[in-house]
Amino acid sequence: MAMGVALSPALPPRVAHEDLADTFLTALSVQDFDQLTGCFSPDVRFRALVPPGVREAADAGEAIGWLRRWFGDAADLTLLASEANFVADRLHLAYRFHLRKADGWQVIEQHAYCTVEDGGIADMAILCSGFRPALASPTRAA
Repeated sequence: MAMGVALSPALPPRVAHEDLADTFLTALSVQDFDQLTGCFSPDVRFRALVPPGVREAADAGEAIGWLRRWFGDAADLTLLASEANFVADRLHLAYRFHLRKADGWQVIEQHAYCTVEDGGIADMAILCSGFRPALASPTRAA
């Protein structure tokens, strides 16, 4: 028996969410943590599964603290690929960066699933590849 998928009339305003996704990805790629803060609700629920374990934050300042810790000291940060789309009412962000840290060239990819409320990310769950060794010359993904 085939089951149909009913679309809820309460689906998010996609254009506003796409603008938020673009702002988030642009701010992260230029390490503008002040602008990135504006993407989050003040009391955002933030969880990230990274190779050492789970990282959590209960507000925008703590969430930005994790992003700053991961990306703030990176030099030559290059966005290789990104996408923003929807899984029903959740905003999905995916991004891959090539960067240089103190221990050399690396690549990292993260997938984030977000609940957006009142124009800000109210809940973000991230799955992270970790920082992986990479060649010094980045190549853009298709």
